[in-house]
Formats: sequence, structure tokens, C-alpha cells
Amino acid sequence: MQVNFTLILDGITVLASGLLVLLSIRKKNNPYRIHIRIVLLFLIGLTILAFVSRLTLHYGIHLIPWLIVILASGFLYFGSGENSIQRALRSPLRRSKAHHAFGLAVADSSLELVNVVLDKEKLAVNYFARVPLESGVIERGYIRKFDAFQAAINELFSPTDGKEKNRTVVSAFPDYQVFTRLLKIDRADFDKKGLDAFVLGEMSKSLPVELNEVTIRTLTHEASENTIEVMIFAAYNSLIQNWVKNFQQAGLNITGIEMESLALIRSLIKECPINVAYFIADLGGSSSDLTIVDCYGIKLSASIASGGKYLTKRVAEELQLTLDDAETQKRQIGLTEQGHSTVALVLAKGLQEIVDKINKEISYYEHSGKHIEKIFLAGGTSGMPGIVEYFSKQCGRSAERGHPWTDFESDIVGSFKLSTKNLPKDQEHFYAGATGLALKGLNRGHLKKGINFLE
Repeated sequence: MQVNFTLILDGITVLASGLLVLLSIRKKNNPYRIHIRIVLLFLIGLTILAFVSRLTLHYGIHLIPWLIVILASGFLYFGSGENSIQRALRSPLRRSKAHHAFGLAVADSSLELVNVVLDKEKLAVNYFARVPLESGVIERGYIRKFDAFQAAINELFSPTDGKEKNRTVVSAFPDYQVFTRLLKIDRADFDKKGLDAFVLGEMSKSLPVELNEVTIRTLTHEASENTIEVMIFAAYNSLIQNWVKNFQQAGLNITGIEMESLALIRSLIKECPINVAYFIADLGGSSSDLTIVDCYGIKLSASIASGGKYLTKRVAEELQLTLDDAETQKRQIGLTEQGHSTVALVLAKGLQEIVDKINKEISYYEHSGKHIEKIFLAGGTSGMPGIVEYFSKQCGRSAERGHPWTDFESDIVGSFKLSTKNLPKDQEHFYAGATGLALKGLNRGHLKKGINFLE
């Protein structure tokens, strides 16, 4: 009996390609897993067609189609769901380790740290902590008292010591320390002159300092067939150097610095349909940052030197209370009017400047025919009772306290075995920025790449 080497080769090829495709489907962390079934059907059809053709044609004529089959199936296994050759070569039956990232939000009055774990395409809040800062440790974004800053960092990371030695973080400058500018450029001029010519020309006119004193980054997209939109961000070199020096001395490896509002967008905006925009009001202790964002990015960024500390001071002065008592009244009573209308009235007057600014910017933005769907409130001051209802009424649209941990789990423990906490109730607004920064470290979420003043 004559051995048909052609059919033996066919059988080996079919088995090899089929095995690779089946293994690729078994990989749960494969992002193309859903679509591979369709490709598998195509390969089966191609295999059957080639096999039938082989029976009637001379040996070797269809060698190229067979090579295409096995190479394509090999790519589906080795080329999907992995980000390095080392990971691609490891056993597909071995359980992959969870990836994780630390986001560190820095404000004049506090530090927040969030660790987010990505395990088999599931996101989990694995660790979070918040440390208040005494006055003067950080002033207008600059770290002024290193010893106190280092002590706060050590306190944030203390539960992880001995369990996670890699203190690699992503952080963000406060919005009031970042210059922003939105340019709309005719495509023909853009193609002719290039991005740098427009950016440098515009910033040389609008910046209050020399160009060599700042680092500039941009986000670009096609607004229409004939228009390019460019969002420009500029930060002081002195601020960048201040952070890099102090972070490194505190034992941190800082890999990225962006703007705070970009982190908030990433953590709060879960879906962003075309032609829909949102307003984010980050109500901090010393200032309030206001941002309009659509599916392509930031459309407006503004800051007001008014925040929680101003409100506390105003309550203390008008009701003749100590600052501690005024802070307690603000946090416990807030803008509710149940027997405490005086406190609510004082706080409402203190928030009027912010409300007026929001309404002004919304009116200007919607004059172009676009619509702002909702207002998201973030920052420590957004935790006041009654503030969501107050802004919804004053601004004439839906408002909500932004929840950064929607679609997150809290019961997954990462590979470094940190002890998890239950997610806190009524405190999630403190961690919106840090969560968005951790998502940047994982390259996840809306506007996931953003900008990086360190690159």
C-alpha cells in the first residue's frame, strides 16, 4: 500500500492549526476571544476546501494556502492578548498574574492613593487610603515641606510594606497649575504648516511666561472633515522638577504626570456618546476646577479660587463659630434645610460664584447647538448633604455625585496579597482622581492615554 504523504501533511497541518485556534479561545484574557470563533469557522471552511482540492491535484500545488492557515492560526494564539514575547511564549495553561497600578492624587490639603487590579479583564479596587495634610506642606501645587510629605507617603503605603515593594505611581497636577487652550485649525493650513507651528505660535501669545519655562503637550482629533481640534496643555518646568525630585526622594517611581481633570474624566465618564457633553465640577478644599468634556476630550477648563475652606470660613464668620465647629456644621448639615436653614443659606451664598460660573460656561457652550447632558460633582466638598439637589436646581439639569468605582469589584485580591477593605460609603468622591490615575497606569477608560508631562 502506497503511503500518501500529501494527506499525512494535510492531517498534521489541520491538527496544528486547529489546536492553536482552540487554545487561543481558551485564553480568557484574550481581547479577541469573542471574534476568534468567527475566524475559526472561516479557517475550518478553508481547510475543508483545500483538503478536497488536494485529493485531485498534484502534491505541493496548495502548499501556500496551508502555510497561510497555520500562520494565521498561530498569530491568533501568539499575537493576541499578550504584550511581550516573553508572555507570549509562556504556557497557555498557566494562570496569568494580575496587573495593577497605583494612582496618587495630590492636593494642597490631602493625598489619596488607589490601587486598581486588572485580573482576567475584571477591574477591582484592591487598596485605597487618604491622608490629610497640614497647612503649608503643599502650596499651589508645589511641595514645600519634604519631611511632612514623605511621612504622608509612608503612611499611605504602610499597609503595603513587605507585600508590594514597587512604589510606581501615576499622578496629576491640579488644573489651576496647567495652562490650557483649545485651537480649531483648518485642515489645509494644518497639513501645510504642521502642528508645532500653530501650537508654538498660539502659546507664545497667550502664555504669561516664556516658552522655555513650560512643557507643552497636546491632544488632537478631527472635529470635522475640514477642521482639526487641538487641546494644548502647558505646565511649569519648575513644578515638574519639584515633583520629580520630591517623589524620588520619598521612594516613589513616578512614571506619569497629567492634569487632574483628565483623571476625573477617565474615572467618572463611563460612556460618552457622540454629540453629548458633560460638565465636571471638582470642588476641592482650596479651589474648584470646572471642565466641559465630550467624547473627544476637554472643551473647556477653568478654575475658581473658592472651595471647601472658603465655605467653612464663611460659616464660621457669619454664625460666629470656631473653624472646627463650622466644618462640622458644613459636613453634617450642608445644604439641607431641615431646621438649619441658616447654615444652608450661608453655604448657598458661598457657592453662588461657582454656580454662576457653571451656568455661564454652559450657556456659552450650548449656544453652538451642543448639549450638556449632566453635571458630575467630585472632590471633598461634593460630599456635603444636599449639594447634588442644590446644583441640579440651580443649574437646571441633572446632577450627581461622581462615583469612580461603578463597575468595579472589591473582593479580588491581587497577586501581591494586599488585604482588601470594603468600599467606603459616602466617601468615594475623595478617590475619583486617584482612581482615574490608576486606570491611566493600566491604560484603561475613556481618554485612557491622555497626556504625560514626563514624556
